[in-house]
Amino acid sequence: YIKFFDGSSALLDAFRLKRINGFGFLPPFPEAHEVFENAAIARVLLPRYYAVFLNTTANDSLADPNFRLALSRAVNRGRIADEVFQGDAISYFPGMTAEEARNIFHTESATSALAKAKFDADASLTLTVPDVPFLVKAAEMVVSDWSAAGISAVTIRKVPLARFRN
Repeated sequence: YIKFFDGSSALLDAFRLKRINGFGFLPPFPEAHEVFENAAIARVLLPRYYAVFLNTTANDSLADPNFRLALSRAVNRGRIADEVFQGDAISYFPGMTAEEARNIFHTESATSALAKAKFDADASLTLTVPDVPFLVKAAEMVVSDWSAAGISAVTIRKVPLARFRN
């Protein structure tokens, strides 16, 4: 049988009440760990990815390769994997091993790339994210990392998931 649930809470309630025997995917959900205390867990690696997509036509600064490099190098992917995904995520970057991708974060390199970039220091960026708790947390960490590298005029715009998909 296949059952569908309105959200993570309903799924966890069904599992807790033994109305289902298992399920395929649960987004990072800290409250879920108490549900699994007496459960046998078989982890299956399901490929998926989360990324920041840059709209280079929305802001002239984003067209500069050094500015994009600064944005990329400033993000601590390993910290996001540990704190948002409770260590259940693997950092990925094309052409690198998972460990190299995890450690690509380098504020000094980001600051250096930013110094070479042609960008408007007064221009602001908007990071649009689905209003899903773990994605918002990841976005907040990205913005914090960017700010530490000197890219501070960034706002987070949360959009309901259904609207974001459309």
